[in-house]
Amino acid sequence: MQKLFRTIFGQIVMFLLISIVLYFLNYLLGLLMDEQSNETARQYLEILQKVILTLFWLVASWLIAKLCLSLFINPIFKLKVDREAPGIIASLFTIVFIGITLSVAIANIWAVALGGLMATSGVITLVAGLAMREVIMDFFSGIALNVERPYKLGDWLQVADNDKVGQVVEVNWRAIHLCLNDKRVIVIPNSQLASSSFINYSKNPTYRENLGLVFRYDIEPKRVENILMSAILATPGVVENAKHRVRINSFSQQGVHFDVKYWISDYGKLIPIKHALSSNILLFLDRAGILLPYFTYEAFESNSMQAGIKKRFDNERILKKTGLFNSLSNTEIAIMATNVNGNELNAGAEVIREGDEGDSLYVVVEGFLQVSIKGEKVGQACPSEVFGEGSLLTGAPRGATVVMVTGGYLIEVKKSDLAPLMIQRPEIAESLAKDMVRRESENNMIRDASAQDGELTTVDKVKELGARIRTFFVL
Repeated sequence: MQKLFRTIFGQIVMFLLISIVLYFLNYLLGLLMDEQSNETARQYLEILQKVILTLFWLVASWLIAKLCLSLFINPIFKLKVDREAPGIIASLFTIVFIGITLSVAIANIWAVALGGLMATSGVITLVAGLAMREVIMDFFSGIALNVERPYKLGDWLQVADNDKVGQVVEVNWRAIHLCLNDKRVIVIPNSQLASSSFINYSKNPTYRENLGLVFRYDIEPKRVENILMSAILATPGVVENAKHRVRINSFSQQGVHFDVKYWISDYGKLIPIKHALSSNILLFLDRAGILLPYFTYEAFESNSMQAGIKKRFDNERILKKTGLFNSLSNTEIAIMATNVNGNELNAGAEVIREGDEGDSLYVVVEGFLQVSIKGEKVGQACPSEVFGEGSLLTGAPRGATVVMVTGGYLIEVKKSDLAPLMIQRPEIAESLAKDMVRRESENNMIRDASAQDGELTTVDKVKELGARIRTFFVL
């Protein structure tokens, strides 16, 4: 309300200042006319007085039009559509009001018949309309679009005649300006926009994007679905709890074509979200030992599909990429890989429960898991990540509950798988303690607010954890 009062006050002050200047000029012309005896000069002075009076009416009509907008038209629009009158409508009202007022003023001041003036102005309007047909079409199309309001500043539009998608950065009486992702600006006339169809990606709070991928025929479709769904759920910017879909679309000589359908809420972040999703897909496929096919022709025997489905995972390769076991040699990892077991789990399966006893950790090969403490979600686990290392190395109870969100495949490393290596080389305990503390520090899982020396605290924790590991493995 204060802003409205300030606007009205400013407009009135401006009108008064201009009126004083015009009155002063008119007064000076009157004095000159009284002293002037030349008839021709007096006629010129009279014309100047009429011009000044006409300017006064012009300024007065402008002020009245602005007051009508501020006091009546804008409040009505705010009541109906919760915003002020669009600029195009405000400009049209101002022009029409000033035009009518100015016509009446000219008819009275200049002693011109209003009918003749309207006839003359009609002819002029007709000629101008023919010459500016496209501009007039853009103007009225802009009015229609502003009244209907199918878009607003900041929305992302794609016009049917143009495959480019841009953000609305300017709307005026002539055209709409769309800024593309590469910062180029496309100017589309209002008449063209009004006569064609367009997509507003910002009209709804979320919208769906598609990504197509091709996989070999010897890869089980369920594995592909689990991996791709895990990549979607692990990508920042993707809408949580939306109905994402991974479906087989078609078949070709290259392989099985899958469609990845995921929901996002901000088209402006499409490129970074798509990049993050693609990166997750490549990472999770690599952890699962699956490669995207390149252009080849291959012949399969009738049992090749079944053989591919039953093919074992390369446990040794997966364990080598697990950061917790960096201190183990390739030979030691190979020995451990021969003993570990893999588990294929369905969505909803509970892997570990908070507070339960345990002596194993899990390496996520495929799938997406939710981590919760006391029933509250605190994190997630994706392919290439591990959980449960505290129980494996120290026998501590499970610190969280981990549940499969999608189907997946986990490798379980038990105490009995690691114990022979620990007994043969006890110094592994200290190396594993360092790796575990480092991993927890990187994940912000260590919070010692009372510590004054972070490095000393880390050393103490490594010593304490190393002692617990040696006790648990009886070294």
